[in-house]
Amino acid sequence: MQKEIIIIIIVLILIFSIDAICQNYTINNVSVINKQLEEIKEFSNELEKEELNENSKEEKTKELTDKIAKLKSDWKQMNTKMSLYVEHDELEKVNTSLVKVNSYLLLEEYTEGITELENCMYILEHIKDKGTMRIINLF
Repeated sequence: MQKEIIIIIIVLILIFSIDAICQNYTINNVSVINKQLEEIKEFSNELEKEELNENSKEEKTKELTDKIAKLKSDWKQMNTKMSLYVEHDELEKVNTSLVKVNSYLLLEEYTEGITELENCMYILEHIKDKGTMRIINLF
């Protein structure tokens, strides 16, 4: 009887430890991606509001393209690891939203792009909140 109790305690400690590691990884990833999305949002706001000459606009568009490419590569790495423990439907929503953001911003439809950026940040926050260990999430 005593061996079983020790095994159960070890298994519970292992489960809670893995959950804490996954939760910290998710929180860190969401904050990194949200920071990049916020930078893209601010940059898009500048592009939308400013009247730029052709050379300046090309430079800013190139910089925006680089920021989006970095975001996509970072998300691809994070998505691979997070798919091991986060619902695939939630990650698919983020992937879809990022594709829309990319399309809108590259087509210079900044208003729609910013709206989709906000949606993406909301979904990421939802994933982070859903994975936290709280009483309300257990039931």
